[in-house]
Amino acid sequence: MDHEEVGRFWNANADAWTKLARAGYDVYRDYLNTPAFLDMLPDVEGLSGLDIGCGEGHNTRLLAIRGAHVTAIDIAEVFIAHAKQAEEQEPLGIEYRVASAVELPFANATFDFGNYFRNLDGEIAEWLFGAAPPPVKQGLPKFKTPRFTRTVSQWLNLLIGTGFLLERIEEPRPSDETVLACPDLQDAQVVAYFLHIRVRKPRQVTASLSKHGEQGAAADALERAAELGRVCRACCHARG
Repeated sequence: MDHEEVGRFWNANADAWTKLARAGYDVYRDYLNTPAFLDMLPDVEGLSGLDIGCGEGHNTRLLAIRGAHVTAIDIAEVFIAHAKQAEEQEPLGIEYRVASAVELPFANATFDFGNYFRNLDGEIAEWLFGAAPPPVKQGLPKFKTPRFTRTVSQWLNLLIGTGFLLERIEEPRPSDETVLACPDLQDAQVVAYFLHIRVRKPRQVTASLSKHGEQGAAADALERAAELGRVCRACCHARG
C-alpha cells in the first residue's frame, strides 16, 4: 500500500471523523493521548513547527495556542479543508497544506520541531468512535483506517539509527480520576494503546545521514521535520 492509497482512505474518513471528533467522541485523544503528548512537549513558544498528519487540526491549534508558529500537513485534502475552515473561524496563524509525510515539500532545517501522529501503511481496520451513541453514528460510514504495528525496538532502533538522541519515552495510561470522568478509557489502564517518543537531533547528524529504502524514507521525513530541534511522536493504536 503506497501513501497515495492511504490518502484516499483518510479522505473518505475525514468528514465523519471530523464531525464525531469535534462533537467530543474521540475520547482516547481528548482524555489520554493529547494530554500526555502536551505533558511531554517541551516549550515551543516562538519556535517554528511542522505538524505531520494534522487531520482536522485539533492538536495543531493547541500547538499554536502554546505560542508555536505552526505549518501543518495532511495527505487528505478533506481534512485540510476542515482545518482551514477552523483557522478562518479562529485565526491562529497556522498554514495548512496538502502533502505526504514521505514527500515533505520543505528544505532541511526549515523547522525547529516536528509532531507526527499517524502510521501510513498496513491492514484496513473498520470502526467508529465507540463513545458516540448509536443515534449519532447512524448513517455515518465506518472509518477505514490503514494501520500496522511495529515492535518498540523497531521504533527505537529506527530513531537511533537515524542519529536521534532519545530524551523521553512514555506509554500514556489514564489515572483513576480520568477513568471516573470517562469510563470508556478503563481498558487503557491495562494495555498501552499509545507510544510517545521525544527525540533530539544534534547538529552533526545532518551531514552524516545516509538514507536507503523504507527506513531511509522515514529517516528523511524525520530529519526534515526536526533539524536542530525536537520530535514528539505518537504511534497510535486506533480504538473504536
